Amino acid sequence: AVTVGNRIEELGQSKLSDVQTVSAGRRGDLEGEQITFILVSGTGINESIKTDTSFRPVVVHPNIIELGFNDYVKERRAAGKEMLFDLSMNPLDKWTKGLSRRANLYIDRVITDDPRYVFHSMRHGFKDLAEESDMSDRTSDRISGHAGSSSSRNYGVGASVRHDYKGLKLLDLSFIDWIALKNA
Repeated sequence: AVTVGNRIEELGQSKLSDVQTVSAGRRGDLEGEQITFILVSGTGINESIKTDTSFRPVVVHPNIIELGFNDYVKERRAAGKEMLFDLSMNPLDKWTKGLSRRANLYIDRVITDDPRYVFHSMRHGFKDLAEESDMSDRTSDRISGHAGSSSSRNYGVGASVRHDYKGLKLLDLSFIDWIALKNA
């Protein structure tokens, strides 16, 4: 969530078929790179999205790819799994109630004892990181699925996943111990 500002339910309901990898193309500074994204559509059975702007490709941050995300997806596909994660829907038709509870207990135990800081706080943290990196508000809003406050943001079809990927690479995530995560 801190790397792309997603809502927990957006990823919890994702199917492996929602995960796609495309070439960045043969132009400029991303030539030859592969971009992985998760299409958040809310159109499948037992899926929903919060707003119309939530319908979007959520580009997976390159650091998450380096941690083995694409290998994880490949292994799950080979095992015949349908969902990105092994989560069960609760009686309120939510995939992530238990995951959210576990994540928040972990946050309380390891990150901060401030009860106001929860998984969703990372979504807000992403917006701060995006602003500090000089990412445009329009790009930040598109990546996180926020509706822009300016009516002009509703014009055009939006930039490609290539542009979002470039924006994500601007984020200063040096506060995360990526080596510890990889070792874990």
